[in-house]
Amino acid sequence: MNIYELKLKLYHDSCWSTITYDYNLSVQVNSVMYYPFESKLVATATINAEDKKILNEFVNHFNKSYPSKRKVKYIVKFKKNGVYLIYFESEYDLSISSIIYETKIPYWKEKIINGNENWRVLVFGKNQLNVVLERVKQIAKIKNFEINTIDPFKLSPESVSIEILSKKEKEIILKAYELGYYDWPRRVDLDKLSKMFNISKVALLKNLRKGEEKIIKKILMETN
Repeated sequence: MNIYELKLKLYHDSCWSTITYDYNLSVQVNSVMYYPFESKLVATATINAEDKKILNEFVNHFNKSYPSKRKVKYIVKFKKNGVYLIYFESEYDLSISSIIYETKIPYWKEKIINGNENWRVLVFGKNQLNVVLERVKQIAKIKNFEINTIDPFKLSPESVSIEILSKKEKEIILKAYELGYYDWPRRVDLDKLSKMFNISKVALLKNLRKGEEKIIKKILMETN
């Protein structure tokens, strides 16, 4: 199983991203949190706008476009001219973020330019890659995309597992990989893995997440 870097340029007509085209805005989404009981997303983004008037017009349009779900809560002006941070709420359903959340994507970046969403995501395995692409096609128009294959254990002459993982992290991640934890759907779960290592599921998950984070950071260093 490989890790894939998927780059997408989308026109997503059911999303607020299309509104940005009318105001010539560039938007970098920084963080997204999902609130399942309210079926909404809470996010932050950095916006480049020509002036505050244009930003205010966009915010007014944003809030009116879906009053029950979309709301800019706060706006913070940076020292650099034309750069603002916004804290906002938006709909979960039919969002690309819903696909990111439901398919458990470990890493993503989103930038909106001229009304188009530009995504960079990392996915584990061919099956997960196909699921993500198929689901994106159902809710957005893919203008172009690029897929790069990344083998985390062949990023440099030295093995990443030896170079950056602890002995326990390496042991757990390699066993999880071997048994299909990273396949889609998974062929082994945390309960079975934790019993194999005679540790709690919490301890096992902690080792997995710490090791995955190290590998992902290494990938980003090698590919950027």
